Amino acid sequence: MLKQIGLMYMRLWYYGVVVWLKKHPAPARDENVYKYHQTSQMKVITIVFSMLTILEGGLLHFLLHFWNETIAWITTIIHVHALVYCMALFQSAKHKPHVIEGNKVNIQFGFQSNLELDIRNISEIVAAQPISFETKIPKHTYVSLMQWDDPHYAFILKQPVPLKKIFGKTRSITSVVLRADDMEGMIARIKDFPYNIDEQLLKEDEKVRKHEHKEVSSR
Repeated sequence: MLKQIGLMYMRLWYYGVVVWLKKHPAPARDENVYKYHQTSQMKVITIVFSMLTILEGGLLHFLLHFWNETIAWITTIIHVHALVYCMALFQSAKHKPHVIEGNKVNIQFGFQSNLELDIRNISEIVAAQPISFETKIPKHTYVSLMQWDDPHYAFILKQPVPLKKIFGKTRSITSVVLRADDMEGMIARIKDFPYNIDEQLLKEDEKVRKHEHKEVSSR
């Protein structure tokens, strides 16, 4: 547990400070990369929350300074961490998009969580229902977006998969709710791929067997 907290803390400061200051380039757009931050409310929320955090933190520090300087600095440190968290979430969302590679789909939500799915494990893709702050999210559903944003699609899985969250906790997932800037393109890519994947794998296995057979015959 302490190791996971330490790793989370490192990721927090890396994305919240290092990536932001060094202006690391985000992954280039290609057919395997599907970003989700550009059409999200994430940037607006980050700016507004950061401004409020700075103003509130400064005001609280000023007021508490007259009463107890130690508590004043503790509240300031808490506000600094909240500010870094906001920056880290937005920056990591830019640098950790959804990725389709081979028969795998890696669905991410910044540095907070990521879920690797086998395309063959997706039984159904349906339009997602709107989510509000009052919506009760089922325990086995992974929501890969901010609740200020509208979800696009939900993936219903054939078999549950483990999801590792920010502090290393793992839970079983049977459905995934997500959004992407080019959601239709991402869905089309996923739907096109499974039709031939079993046949493709069989052909690859057959090629390997033929190659091994030739090697044995040539000896």
